Amino acid sequence: PMIGPDPFKPSDHTPAVRATFGGKQAELTMLLDTGAAASMISTATAAQLGIHYDKDGTTLVGVPKQEQFSLQLGGIGGAKSSTGFYLDTLVLPTRGGPPLIFRHAPVLVGDVTAVDPVTKTKFTLPGVFGMNYLAGSAEISMKGMLPDIGDIKAGAFRTIVIDNVHHEMGLERMDGGR
Repeated sequence: PMIGPDPFKPSDHTPAVRATFGGKQAELTMLLDTGAAASMISTATAAQLGIHYDKDGTTLVGVPKQEQFSLQLGGIGGAKSSTGFYLDTLVLPTRGGPPLIFRHAPVLVGDVTAVDPVTKTKFTLPGVFGMNYLAGSAEISMKGMLPDIGDIKAGAFRTIVIDNVHHEMGLERMDGGR
C-alpha cells in the first residue's frame, strides 16, 4: 500500500506526503513497509531537498556531517549501508482531520528500484515508510562482547490497524487520540 498518490495512476488526486528540510520541500508517495526497519527517501527526493551523496557515496552533501548517521540494512538483494539524516518534518495526509506530523524525522537516503517483468520498465520508489515511525525504538551499540542498549523510546501509537482491502491505516495515539 502507498501513502500519497498512486504513482501508477496519473489521475489519483490523493494528497502527497510532504518532506521538509532547510526551508525546502518535496512532495512524494511512500510505500508502507512494516517490514522495513528504517524509513528512506530516494536520491531524487533528497535532491529536491538540496541533498546528494558526495563522490565517495557515503557522505551526504547538504547536511552537516555531525547530523548524519549510517545504518546497514538487509533485504532480498543482500546488505547495504546507507547514510541518513533528520528531516525537519515528515507530514502524512489523513483522510479526516489534521495530518500526522513527524518532527526531526530520521530517513535514510537510498534508491529502491523495481523492474516490471513484462515491460522491463524500471520504477524507483520516492520513499519508504518503515516501522521506525510506528513502533518503539532503542539505540543499540556494540561495546565489547555485549550490546549496549540506550535511548529507549516508546512508540507513539497504542493501536495500529492496516486494512489493505480499503487502503486505510488506522492509528490510535498513546494519549487516546486518533
